[in-house]
Amino acid sequence: MTRIFGAEETASRLPYAALADAIREVVLARSSGGVQAPPRLALPLPEGGVLLVMPASDAEIAITKLVTVHPGNAGRGLPTIQGEVVVMEAATGERLGLLDGATVTARRTAALSLLAARELAPRPEGP
Repeated sequence: MTRIFGAEETASRLPYAALADAIREVVLARSSGGVQAPPRLALPLPEGGVLLVMPASDAEIAITKLVTVHPGNAGRGLPTIQGEVVVMEAATGERLGLLDGATVTARRTAALSLLAARELAPRPEGP
């Protein structure tokens, strides 16, 4: 059975510090070939919008982040970023979960900034 996580539940399952740690692990795994993540596909949409498709997989899970970005939506009272992240079992293709895409995007951006600060900030003990 597929679990569906709304924005609040998606956020609660992606705390910033843990997400920054996970991003670091994924970056290292990707550099060693353990994670596949082709360049994202960007498809232009009407009204200046864009559809972004971002797949990735490792030996255990396959995910696809599917979001639209419509800058004009602010004037319509609609979210600028909308979408979802589909999580599937890599071995069977079984859909395991559906996460709120805008929340994943916002949290990933912040966690990546946290990771960069951790890795690049001067350390009291030296480099």
